[in-house]
Amino acid sequence: MGKTNSKIFPIYRQKALELGITDEDHVAAFGCTEQPTWLDNHCDLYDEQLGNWEINSLFPQEENQYDAIVCTRVAYFAKDPLKLMAQFHRLLKPDGRLLIDWGLGDHWRYNDFHIGWNHKTGMMEEAYGNRLHSAIWREGLDETREVIAFRKNCIKFGYDLETPMMDILKKEVDCVRDVSEFLPMLNHCKVATRSFWPDAPQLYMIMSAVVEK
Repeated sequence: MGKTNSKIFPIYRQKALELGITDEDHVAAFGCTEQPTWLDNHCDLYDEQLGNWEINSLFPQEENQYDAIVCTRVAYFAKDPLKLMAQFHRLLKPDGRLLIDWGLGDHWRYNDFHIGWNHKTGMMEEAYGNRLHSAIWREGLDETREVIAFRKNCIKFGYDLETPMMDILKKEVDCVRDVSEFLPMLNHCKVATRSFWPDAPQLYMIMSAVVEK
């Protein structure tokens, strides 16, 4: 993750500004053991290493507690993104804001590259002792510049440009959710994509939304 920080942190910051997150908001940062440097807020921190959060368990926090939630570079550990979104929806106040992302590409963790997280043997990849379970996708993303760049970088690993990305993800990831499934809970939902590292491709899908209650 470290070498990507200088590239992705400014994007997180810009997306937070676009959502209207201010230093007066009560913000929770999930998957963080220390204050995010790209936010001006003092956040309530939740992480497995802190002993106060397990991504696939019910969250104990009270509902309608936060003005904003950020959850970066951990959401792919969720077994079902829809259930994760429902948990965040419960914690956010009406018109609360959510910034969350999913990533694709094995980058530096593995010798055998895959867009998703499965070995060709069908065994699930692991990172930091957690199983990498999920991804999101949205109609139209295949035609975006960043996704096309990512897919071109993956050709050398045996992928092609013709197979729809959703088909690849359904083969290589346990649970894939279309962003449209979140819309009953979210309003003004946007997904931005960013492609990094041609030699070890990564694709970030950064979702920003306002809670509908």
